[in-house]
Amino acid sequence: MFELYIHHLGDIIVDSWLSENSAFDVEMAGKTRSVPYVDAVATKRMGSNDLRIALVNRHPDQMESVSLHLGSAIQYSNAVLYSVVGDSKDAYNDIGREQVRIVEQPLSWNMNSNLTVEIQPHSVNVLVIT
Repeated sequence: MFELYIHHLGDIIVDSWLSENSAFDVEMAGKTRSVPYVDAVATKRMGSNDLRIALVNRHPDQMESVSLHLGSAIQYSNAVLYSVVGDSKDAYNDIGREQVRIVEQPLSWNMNSNLTVEIQPHSVNVLVIT
């Protein structure tokens, strides 16, 4: 996961928000709290207009759909989704044990519309839009 963030996230946080987000309830310190399934952080790199968005799906079994509204200030034409994947939710890497890898998935969309990304259950992803 750290390799994903180091190589694909930017160094500048971009103002962004999630307008809709399903959630689940957890008990914490005697109180019930709502935790969103999807977490997102938008970034860019100094001197570049590329957007680099970290997308985390906390749902253990369900894909989540994320629609991005990019505005019209900058015209983007390409998108690549980098995802940390393993054979199970409990997969991990350690010395002599490599069960998790980063996969690259080019995405296509009509530049005049919003971009919708499907993220796998229990996953960590970075979407790079150029």
